Amino acid sequence: MDRQGLELFLALIGIFIFLLGGILAWLLLPWLSREQLIVAVALAVLLMGGLGFVLSVLYQNYVVGTKRLAEEIGVIMAANPAHRVKPEGLASIKELATSINIFADRFQAVLDNQAVQIEQAQAGMAEERTRLAALMSELTQGVLVCNIEGRILLYNNRAKQLLGQILGSPWADKASGFVGLGRSIFGLIDRNAITHALEDLDYRQEKQNANLVSQFVTTATNGQLIRVHLAPVLTVQQEINGFVLTLEDITRQSRTSNRRDMLLQALTEGVRASLANIRAAIETIEQFPQMESAKLNQLRNIIHEESLTLSSRLNQATAEYATDLKADWQLEEMLDSDLLWAVQRRLEDKLQVKTTVEELEDNLWLKVDSYSIVQAMTYIMRRLKTDFGIEEVCLRLKKSGHLAAFDLAWHNGMIDMDTLWAWQNQSLSTDGEGSSLTLREVA
Repeated sequence: MDRQGLELFLALIGIFIFLLGGILAWLLLPWLSREQLIVAVALAVLLMGGLGFVLSVLYQNYVVGTKRLAEEIGVIMAANPAHRVKPEGLASIKELATSINIFADRFQAVLDNQAVQIEQAQAGMAEERTRLAALMSELTQGVLVCNIEGRILLYNNRAKQLLGQILGSPWADKASGFVGLGRSIFGLIDRNAITHALEDLDYRQEKQNANLVSQFVTTATNGQLIRVHLAPVLTVQQEINGFVLTLEDITRQSRTSNRRDMLLQALTEGVRASLANIRAAIETIEQFPQMESAKLNQLRNIIHEESLTLSSRLNQATAEYATDLKADWQLEEMLDSDLLWAVQRRLEDKLQVKTTVEELEDNLWLKVDSYSIVQAMTYIMRRLKTDFGIEEVCLRLKKSGHLAAFDLAWHNGMIDMDTLWAWQNQSLSTDGEGSSLTLREVA
């Protein structure tokens, strides 16, 4: 028997002896003389005192002592891992306190090791973040990393320059935010554009499309026209947990394009005027054939050849300009079914319009800015519903040569061409939503 067991055994024997003595004294009480009774009472008092002492020792060690140990274990676990239990009391309680202290030493060692590992991991993450920030700072494009709620987690200086307030800009006072950690990206870039891109990525994931990058063109709150590429940040379960935005300023490019439009328009009008004058000259010569026949034929041939040359040059310039314009505006490849799904969902959810889709062609791939197309079709449908009460449309998307024709068809409502021509030069923005582009610019 170990020491702890011996102490407990002796304590129990003592209690048994005290109780046995009390019982015997009670049984012998009627046959005792007065002197013996006094002695018996004295012995009983001593027995009760001894019993109380033994019970007190047991209570202090096995009840109060264990409760104290439990409280000190709680202090070690929850508040102070360096705290140690003071061994006192019976040998068994001292051994238990020693075991608790050994456990506390190991527990503190584990905590210290975890703290070192956490500190090393944080240092490694800080180093990787610094390296990533250094790489991002060298990029000519703006880059922002956001969580799924749109809070900015990381950005480079170029993004701050693109989205920051511009002195002298008419939008400077309207900018609802600035680039900073924890700030919302929706105060800098149109929420609807980002939401559309994320929904597009969700749809591509469902279709197991390998191209998980969406792009759109929008106007930032500071007035800059930017092209945005959005790529998802995926979890281990392949769920979108955030997104990365790369930004490119196309404001100057857009202005250059507008200047080219004006130049081309002026060139077109000038050439057409020249052609009209040349043809008028031919008609005049034909009306007055009194001049010499040789000279008349020579002028006719020259004017006719020049008119053909000017027409040929005009057609060539127009074709080259169209190719150059398409090259300037970067478009994304997508299936016709994906574009129709995006338009259909937008019309039904936003405008509560009933839509049907005609039979699709097989594997018709398009190069489009899907966000601008969806905004344009939404704008047209909103005008049709508001101005003409049209609430049911049919969507058609068919190949037409090297292009594709997107039709929005309806019954019971005629619209004159003057109204449609007026719509094409109006901004797509309505009630604070949409794009600052016009239908003509999107087309």
